Amino acid sequence: MKRLTALLLCILLLTLAACGEADGQAPKNSGDPDGKTPSVTDPSAPDASPDDGSLKWSDYVFKGNYTDENLTSAALVTLNITLPKVEGNEDITLYYDNVIDRLKESAQTYYLDIARGNYDLAQDGIGIFTPVVIETSYQVVRNDGVLFSVVRESYENTGGAHPMGAKLGDVFRISDGAKLLFEDVFTVTYDEAVAKLTPIIHKQMDDFTAANGLDNAYYENAKQELFSMWETDDFYLTDESLVLIWQAYSIAPYAAGIQEFSIPLADIADIVDAQWITK
Repeated sequence: MKRLTALLLCILLLTLAACGEADGQAPKNSGDPDGKTPSVTDPSAPDASPDDGSLKWSDYVFKGNYTDENLTSAALVTLNITLPKVEGNEDITLYYDNVIDRLKESAQTYYLDIARGNYDLAQDGIGIFTPVVIETSYQVVRNDGVLFSVVRESYENTGGAHPMGAKLGDVFRISDGAKLLFEDVFTVTYDEAVAKLTPIIHKQMDDFTAANGLDNAYYENAKQELFSMWETDDFYLTDESLVLIWQAYSIAPYAAGIQEFSIPLADIADIVDAQWITK
């Protein structure tokens, strides 16, 4: 169950739900009437120097409400997207275009189906209906002419016991727009990399437990099963560190939150491909 929950959390940002629409009128989207939403320049986004190889980007911002006129004219689902719109790199642009398309599709199918069910329950006197809310945002954490590294955060409230969130990393090689795999970070095999990283992460887990005054902040088998509870896309690179992410519920209770372990590249330089280490 913990493993399944972790997988579902990862899907929050890359939703591929294919639930069919209910009978009747197609959902109405008041936020995207023509399917196009202009990007909005982020004043905090840096102007890349033309000769340093780094990328320029702006915010793509979308806000949409989805409903089912057969039930109500009120919003059943609210979708808020803020993701990077990258200039001059078609592969990275296409990647985020696909993410955005999947989010919009899932809002109109999977999440709208959930909202319909919640609405029907409220009409029967079970609970109070509130719209399903899905939000996603991002932060660029490295853009040095070699790598363009992005952390995406998502939030969803589908009417359950509490909202859920997820955090994902996207690391792109700027030269060709390719998205790095975990194995691409290293000069050694996956198993050898895991063997090097495991004791470092165990130490950080112990420090987190001690800092919170607990006997153990993690599930009993978390250390033994650490990498079997991890999704290989859940990492990113900053200028100085490799950061690995374990989603909520994967190795610790919900209250512990999403777990991130930051490992200085200098500490693992013997196994990291030198091209990813900033000079």
